[in-house]
Amino acid sequence: KILYLMSLNFLLKLKTIFILFISASVYIVKSNENKNVIFLLADGTNDLEAISVIHVLRLAGLHVVVASLDKNDTVTCTSGVAIKVDTSILSVSQQIPFDAVVFVDGIKATNIFIKSEDVAVLLKEHEYRRRYIATSGSGPLVLLAHEIGFMKSITSSTLYRNQLEDHYKYTDSDIVVDGKLITNRYSGKAIEFALSIINHMQGEELAE
Repeated sequence: KILYLMSLNFLLKLKTIFILFISASVYIVKSNENKNVIFLLADGTNDLEAISVIHVLRLAGLHVVVASLDKNDTVTCTSGVAIKVDTSILSVSQQIPFDAVVFVDGIKATNIFIKSEDVAVLLKEHEYRRRYIATSGSGPLVLLAHEIGFMKSITSSTLYRNQLEDHYKYTDSDIVVDGKLITNRYSGKAIEFALSIINHMQGEELAE
């Protein structure tokens, strides 16, 4: 009888775990409906930060499309690492309704984004439709160049503070969120940056 009760208790625990697992799975699926992220890459992007952020966002179930600015299927990052992209910005920016655009540090990539009319159009579209824009390090210089989010609170690499503080409420915090604009100070906070994006797009429970 004791063995029977122990077995019954064990089965009940298994059932509870299974129900919790199914509930969590359903929550993730429901919370991820139509949550698409376009992650911009260009030559000179910080590879460690890019890979970390993409990995964490995908672990959370977000549909992350990695896009270059041209038809090349790879970009060469800061350390010489080549990353294969999914597509180009020209192929998808008008086809998929993205909920967020993300790009990270790397001054060479930042200068490429600054000169890109396609990036300007994408960012202005996201700002107009009140969708998320997330960037880090030197990335806020792209926001400045394309006149995105003026007078919002942001952070960046301290190297660019003087260039930004006339047009933004600049802070020295590691990660700053102001409405749909998320900025990260430096690549060492890549995981926290990704979790902040998840927290605001998917909810605090999933980020934890």
